[in-house]
Amino acid sequence: MSEMIKNHLWDEYREYVDKYPLSGYERRLLRGWVKDGHSVYETVESAYLPGPAWPPMDFIDAHRLDRELREGMKGMKPAEREKYLKDYIGFVDETPKNETVEEKLIRARSHIDELEHQLFFLWQYLGSEGMWADAEEYLEEHRDDEIPFGWE
Repeated sequence: MSEMIKNHLWDEYREYVDKYPLSGYERRLLRGWVKDGHSVYETVESAYLPGPAWPPMDFIDAHRLDRELREGMKGMKPAEREKYLKDYIGFVDETPKNETVEEKLIRARSHIDELEHQLFFLWQYLGSEGMWADAEEYLEEHRDDEIPFGWE
């Protein structure tokens, strides 16, 4: 790693510790993180939650979240920890038993309505930020791309 990059990482570190309150322990952890060549703002995932977090977390936010989760799960059995984490992220098992075809269609339509609602607000945001044309151009360029996860 170049000296210029190292200096930049340490400048980020100094700005970060001046801007945000940290315990001595958190400062030491963050120093080690930067010493290993990472940015204080680099996105880090939780050790306990699935997939990337939204909004993305920096090193200290991920550390604090994991500490909170670890404390909350102290003394729990594996099944209890799983339930605790599912409750924490708001997981709802939406797989009803013995569901009729009509009920499945109603549930699917409800899900589609929710996605369309989210899509509407996403397009509104893109328009308000002046990115509408860029988004349309991207969609046109990728019109024939394979849809991820096998959905068609």
